[in-house]
Amino acid sequence: MKTVVVIPVYNEGKRVLEVLKSLRDKCKLKVVLVDDGSSERSINVLKSWIRNKKDIVLLRHKKNKGKGASMLTGALYCWENSFDSIIFMDGDGQHNPNEIESFINGLKKFPLVFGFRDMGKNMPIVRRWGNKVAKRLIKVLFGIDRFDLLCGYFAISKKVFNKIRWHSERYGVETEVATFVAKNKLKYLEVPVETIYKNKYKGVTLIDAVKILLKIPGWYFSK
Repeated sequence: MKTVVVIPVYNEGKRVLEVLKSLRDKCKLKVVLVDDGSSERSINVLKSWIRNKKDIVLLRHKKNKGKGASMLTGALYCWENSFDSIIFMDGDGQHNPNEIESFINGLKKFPLVFGFRDMGKNMPIVRRWGNKVAKRLIKVLFGIDRFDLLCGYFAISKKVFNKIRWHSERYGVETEVATFVAKNKLKYLEVPVETIYKNKYKGVTLIDAVKILLKIPGWYFSK
């Protein structure tokens, strides 16, 4: 199986370089970076570091489109270039490259592998309760009981992509994918990953969380 790592990036600067260095030490997978309209300063740092590194591909959005749009751009590139599966990671250091082997092994038997975190005190309270409410709604409406709906550390196989192809351009990708998994009764594996928050104020805000929750009934009634 030909697997690739896709990392959406937006103004991560040197933080994403730490992720890339660690990732290259842990595995030999090719990496596709999708820059989502970062500042010239941030993108120049990235370009300078990856220059002449053949195992890293950089794709760019001229304007910021959102995490979901970046993930989709990365996925379509990978399928067009004959990869069989993708492992999605965040570029801010919140996903531990040491755990990537769990996803690689999981893909040998399952078309979908989702990371799940400890919902304890290491997770900001807004994220924790947002996750719990989303989990409850998804369980009631779709009959799927996942440990962690909002973890962006997950892997997909090309053969199921068309059944889970998301429409969320910004946040909400993980929750939308969960609804497609349930509707299509797809098999999946969940693997434990470390709970890391470099910046608890970065990423999904309370407003973002509310927007995601309000979309769940719509996903229920959509085809």
